[in-house]
Amino acid sequence: MALLGLVMVLVQGQGIRSSAALWLLLAAVMVQVLSWTLGYFHHPQWVADNPEVDRLAKLFIFIAVAWWLGGSTRNTLLVWGLAVIGLLLSSVVQGDGLQEWLRGLEGHRVGFGVRNYQHGAMLFGVALLGLAVFAPRIVAPGRWRAARISGWCLMFLLAVIAVLIGQTRAVWLALALALPFMLVVWLLNTRLLGDGRRPNRRCLLVGGGMALLVVLGAGSLLKGPIVERVGKESQVINMLLEGDVEEMPYTSIGIRIHTWQAALEWIQERPLVGWGGTGRSLVIEHTPWLPESVKEVFGHLHNYFLEIWVAYGLIGLALI
Repeated sequence: MALLGLVMVLVQGQGIRSSAALWLLLAAVMVQVLSWTLGYFHHPQWVADNPEVDRLAKLFIFIAVAWWLGGSTRNTLLVWGLAVIGLLLSSVVQGDGLQEWLRGLEGHRVGFGVRNYQHGAMLFGVALLGLAVFAPRIVAPGRWRAARISGWCLMFLLAVIAVLIGQTRAVWLALALALPFMLVVWLLNTRLLGDGRRPNRRCLLVGGGMALLVVLGAGSLLKGPIVERVGKESQVINMLLEGDVEEMPYTSIGIRIHTWQAALEWIQERPLVGWGGTGRSLVIEHTPWLPESVKEVFGHLHNYFLEIWVAYGLIGLALI
C-alpha cells in the first residue's frame, strides 16, 4: 500500500508532487544516506550494510494512505472505524484473550498480546483520541443516530479501560494533556461539518460529561493499581529532581535516565551527522559503564528525539 501509493502520487499527483510532505520525505532519505555515508568512512565496523532509509521514510506512509483515501471523509471514517474494531478484536484473539482483560481488571498490567506492554496501551490511546476527535460527527443528528452513539459509547468505554489496565504512565500523561485541549477545540469550533450540519454544543457538553464520568468511573474501579503505578518510582523522581543522577538505581525510570546520559556522551562526539541508523543500539551496546543487565534487555533509548539526534545528528533533529 505504501509503495504503490507513493508511486501513484509521483505519477498522477500533479500539483502535490511539489508539496511540503514529499520534499520532507526526500530530505529524510538524504539525511539518512548522508549519515550512513559519513559513518561508513568514520566507523565502518558499526554501520549497517545499507542506509536503511525506511527508519525515517516510514513516517511518511500517511502520504500513500491519504492518496488511497482520496480526500473522502467517508473513507477516512470507515478506515478509522475498522481500525478501532480490528484493535478490539485483536485484543481478544491475541495473547490470552479475554483472560488478559480480566487480569487487567484485577489490577495486573496487561499488553493484549502486542510486542511490549506499552505498545498495547499506545495503540488504545490512539484509538481513544480518534474516538474523541470524531465524537461530534457521531452525536450529530441523522440516520442511525442512536446506534452510532451506542456503538461509540461501547468502544470508548473499552478503550478507556484498556488504557488504564495497560498501566503505561506515558500514555496516561499524554491523554491527560491532549483530551482537555480537544474539549476546548470542540467548544470553539464553529465550522460546518462536511455534510453541512453544525455540531451541537449542548450535545458536545453532554457527551464530554459522559466521557468524563466513564473515565472517572473506570479510574475509581482501578484506583489501587493506578495509584501504585503512578507512585512506584517517586523516590527515583526525587533523586532526579535533586540532581543525584549517579546514584540513581536502574529502575524503569532510572534506566531511561542513565541511557539518555550515555546518549548525550555519544552525541557530543558526532553532534551534526550522528552515528547512522544503528546509533541507538550502539549507545546501549558500547557504553562501557552501562551494566550488562541493561545491555541484554534494552536496544533503544525510550526517547525518540534523542534517538534521532544520536543517529542522524542535528540535521536529523532539525528535519523532525
